Amino acid sequence: MEMLASICYKNHFTQLIFSNSHNDAEFLASNVESANDGMRIQIHRGGLDQNNRKLYESQMKEGELDALSCTPTLELGIDIGHVDVVISAFKNEYDSFVQRIGRAGRMGQKSYAICVLDPDDAACHYFARHIDEYLSQNHVIPINKKNSIISDKHAESIEVEAEAAESFDKSQFFDFANSVNLRGASGEIAIYLNSRKIGTRGVPVGYYQLHQNAIYHFNKQNYEVISLRKSQSGARAYLKRSYENQKRTIPIVRTSILQTSERNAIHKEVSYKNKKLQLRYGIIELSRTITGYLKGNYNDSAENFQTFNGSTVTSCRNFNWKSKHSSVSIVIPPEFVLKSGNESKSQIASDSRIHTICHVLINAAKIITKSESNDIDVYYENGIVYLYDNSSDGFNGCSKIIYEDFDKVLATCYSLLNDCDCPVDAKQKKSVSEGEKWGWMSKMYLYQ
Repeated sequence: MEMLASICYKNHFTQLIFSNSHNDAEFLASNVESANDGMRIQIHRGGLDQNNRKLYESQMKEGELDALSCTPTLELGIDIGHVDVVISAFKNEYDSFVQRIGRAGRMGQKSYAICVLDPDDAACHYFARHIDEYLSQNHVIPINKKNSIISDKHAESIEVEAEAAESFDKSQFFDFANSVNLRGASGEIAIYLNSRKIGTRGVPVGYYQLHQNAIYHFNKQNYEVISLRKSQSGARAYLKRSYENQKRTIPIVRTSILQTSERNAIHKEVSYKNKKLQLRYGIIELSRTITGYLKGNYNDSAENFQTFNGSTVTSCRNFNWKSKHSSVSIVIPPEFVLKSGNESKSQIASDSRIHTICHVLINAAKIITKSESNDIDVYYENGIVYLYDNSSDGFNGCSKIIYEDFDKVLATCYSLLNDCDCPVDAKQKKSVSEGEKWGWMSKMYLYQ
């Protein structure tokens, strides 16, 4: 995408460059600007100060910018004037991609739209082989008005409002009022630099990006998080400038299930290829703790990153939060489950077969739900895989689609495995590097 943006700049094309994450948009803008003297490029994404976003929109419309590096914030509803080229990272939802490329070519002008697939993404591999399925996606967006997580918050607010109406001293209700965020169910993180608020980030994704000592990329500048502190409406992150260019951090997160609620939960049994699976759709409550982080070069694999935690950084403090999620629970047949003897590692990490099952299931689920990487997450414990909506104290509908269309999810799992042509362990990789063909025997390992 950086190469394409540079080519378009050299051909004097005005462009929008859509990334699917804040970090990707930030890195792209910085790298493209560094590689092209005089290029005028800014960033448009959620979490930036509203005044900055309005300024960049105005500059783009007036022809004062060559490019905007953006996230879905520019897919809809904002007039940014003449655009020659739209470059977009691949989106699982075709309608979103159409919205992106529709920003170019207004008033009949000649324009170009370019989609860039990620070679490391399973959904990209799937749709590259099934492009007709991508182009013929159903253009219906399901809406579920029965969201018990949100309904519980409404019920609590009604009770507090009724009590406050009868009370002379309203100050006792201020804490509750401050805990309610009108933009979302779970609050937001206020970001401060030198005691000045410079932006916000939603919860829970902000916890992962703004943990202690995290490298945070903001408006083409690099910062380090001094501290992350809970507040009534979410949290506050305090930053300082960082000069570690091309670096990124990944939090180390310990997850556990606190409760699986049977209230309004539903169950069913599905059969596929002579196997019966038990499914449950309902609410789970999770506890998550950030115990440290990994740091490395932005384009490197995480396995090459350096580890930082309480044993290596004395000032490192754990950060914990709890949240409720709509979830599909899948009981794995017992012959696929090994009892882990390593208590220090998660059961997913310690059992390669469970790791493979979880990996394939979550990628198939993203394909069927047309969702992106942060919309669904997976957790495994004691023979059960949990695919849950990854929105803290909220509901994005993905798990409900997974539950209702689980036969399609399983069919997509098998398609992903059939399409796979990659060696999966060190021995196989060594054999392939020495000239041996990667064939059906190796695929049978994956099926197992």
